[in-house]
Amino acid sequence: MILRRLSQSLKEQNWAAIVIEFILLVSGVFLGIQVANWNDSRKESMQAAVYLKNIAEDIRGDINEIDETIAVSRWRMSVLQALIVKSTGEPLPTTYILPIGVVEVQAVPAYTDAENKSLGLAYAYIRTIDGNRSTYETIINTGGIGLIQNAKLLEQIQIYYADVDEIKDIERKLQIDCDSALLALHEAGASPMDARKLTELSKIIAENPKLLASSKTVWGSTGHQIRILLDLRQQANALLVEIEKRNHP
Repeated sequence: MILRRLSQSLKEQNWAAIVIEFILLVSGVFLGIQVANWNDSRKESMQAAVYLKNIAEDIRGDINEIDETIAVSRWRMSVLQALIVKSTGEPLPTTYILPIGVVEVQAVPAYTDAENKSLGLAYAYIRTIDGNRSTYETIINTGGIGLIQNAKLLEQIQIYYADVDEIKDIERKLQIDCDSALLALHEAGASPMDARKLTELSKIIAENPKLLASSKTVWGSTGHQIRILLDLRQQANALLVEIEKRNHP
């Protein structure tokens, strides 16, 4: 309609009408573009909100997994601590001096199970975290990472998943240490499935230097695992707070 009126005004050389019709035409095009841009921006914001909601769900799942892993690792460290002290008659160190400074050994509750249930499983029963990356990988693979426009939040998300990968590498080392200790246990003529009391199993450890050394290694590695998982849990909680701020302004 506007183009028809503009054409008619040109034929009639009605310059005032031409200017008005031209302004209306440009304004209409501009408004159309703005509405389209607004719709695209709204869709992107909604998609970003969905991504963040799903990431939050993944992280809540990670926290549950972290808590379960820490519980198992504290049990393992507690059992090994009791066995090592019983077999050597000496306390384990409470700190280590590293190039970065003094590092405290992760404290765990003393082993108190009077029935000594499945002590040997401390060498075989290990839990590690997987870290649910499904939403994060989807965002990366589809190019949706740019939809998260809050730079601080995006950085937190990227750091979190990078730290999860680093912890998984550390836990693979722990698995190797546990496998070596389990082999030493077998070489000492014992199995994690044996129903051995604390006194009996600690005697076997005392008589086998390799088993004692590997037990100490797993004890220390487990303490390191617990410490970094506690840090990751705190990091996950902080990230959830930021996501909730973004989705619920």
